[in-house]
Parts: sequence; structure tokens; C-alpha cells
Amino acid sequence: MRKGWHEEEGFALPTAVAVTFIIFLLLSATIAHTVRSQYSTRIQWEVYAAQTAAESGIAKMQARLRDQPQWQGKEELRWNDVDVTITVFQNGNGQITIVSIGRAKQGVKQTIRVVLESEKYTIIEWEG
Repeated sequence: MRKGWHEEEGFALPTAVAVTFIIFLLLSATIAHTVRSQYSTRIQWEVYAAQTAAESGIAKMQARLRDQPQWQGKEELRWNDVDVTITVFQNGNGQITIVSIGRAKQGVKQTIRVVLESEKYTIIEWEG
């Protein structure tokens, strides 16, 4: 005797759909995690690049002050795709303040402020 279509009880199609849906969810989660991880890594690299460029700006101004002890002002430079703004203030109390700001891509900004003693231009205070 032949069974009618309405009497068949199959589980292959619902199982295949469920397995496909689970695989799709896992694949989507993996792709989303990879994209977030790449973005996070990129931001970390930009922070490192901005910090390094700002530190280089401090070193450049220390060297300039050794050659031109009374120099003060503002200078803008570019190192490895990072814009750096360096400002030097003569405090008048035997100290010099340098503020160096590195601006990288993705809106990343790192600021370093140092205070130098004015004889040998060594750093006596560091913030950033």
C-alpha cells in the first residue's frame, strides 16, 4: 500500500535548514570578529605611530635648543604619515616646556609634555 504525500514524516529538510542556519551564524560571527580585530589592531598601530612621532618631536627640539638656546615657538612636522605639532616655551625660571602632539589617521592623537632644565636640556618632568 502506498502512503500519501501528507502522511510522510521526514526530518531531512528541517535538519538541513537548521544546520545551514547554524553554519551561517558561526561564519557571520567569525567574520565580524575578524573585522573588529583588524580595526583594533589598526588603532593600536596608529597610537604607537603617534606616540613615537611625538617623542621624536621632543628629541628634535632638545637638539635645536642645544644649538639655539633662546629659541621658542611652534613647528609642524610630518613623520611617517603622522602630523606633529611641537611648541616650545621658555618658562623664565631656568626651565623650558615642550609640548609635542602627534596626530595619526583614524583621529588618533598623542600628546607629550616635558619640562627641561635649561643648562643641559635634560628632562626633569614627563607627562604623556
